[in-house]
Amino acid sequence: MTLPQAQTAPSNSPRKMTNEEFFAFVELPENENLNFELINGEITRMPSPSALHGWIVTQLVVLLTLFVRPRNLGQVFGDNNDYVLTDDLVLKPDASFIAVSTKIPMRLHGAPDLAVEVMSPTNREGEMLEKVVAYLNYGSRLVWVIYPLEKMVQVYLPNETGYTMRRLTIGESLSGESALPGFTVSIADLFPPDNLFEVEEEDKN
Repeated sequence: MTLPQAQTAPSNSPRKMTNEEFFAFVELPENENLNFELINGEITRMPSPSALHGWIVTQLVVLLTLFVRPRNLGQVFGDNNDYVLTDDLVLKPDASFIAVSTKIPMRLHGAPDLAVEVMSPTNREGEMLEKVVAYLNYGSRLVWVIYPLEKMVQVYLPNETGYTMRRLTIGESLSGESALPGFTVSIADLFPPDNLFEVEEEDKN
C-alpha cells in the first residue's frame, strides 16, 4: 500500500522498517513538526493540511466530542494520533473515535471504531481506498471519507464479503451506525459557508 508523493526510506535500505523503528524516526528533533505514516514498512510523509482541511477536522471533532463526552461513550481524537495496525503499518486518521472505558495506552494498537479521512488534492482514490480497507480489516466498524470541494462523504461499513459504500451529499445526514449509535449530523454542517476559503485552482483538479 503506498500513498502519493511518498517520501520513503532510501532504496538501498536492507529491509523494511518496523513500527518501533518508525516511532524512533518520527521522534527525531528534525521531525518534530512533521507528520508521517508507515505503510508496508515504508515511511510516508503526509502533506501539511490546508485551512479548509483543518476547519473540517476541527468541526467534526467538536461535534463528535459534544455527543460522546456527556454520554461517557469513549474518546475522540484529532489528527495527531497514530494507530499501529501491524508491525509495518501505522496510520494517522484525520479524526477518530474509540469506545473505551479503561485507561488508554500511550500508543494505540488496532484500528479505531470510527476512522475519518479528509481528502486532499494529493490523495488518490485508489490509495485512499486501500487505507479504508486497512481500517476495516483491522477492526474499524465505520469509516468516513470526506470530500471538501465536492461537499460529500463516502461511508464505508464492513460486511461478510468486504465492505459496503454509499455517498452522502448536502441535504442528507450522516449517522454513527453501530460504531456510535444515536449520533447524527447534517452533511451541510461538516462544511464551511461558501466563499469562506479561497480555493486554489490546482486544488480543483
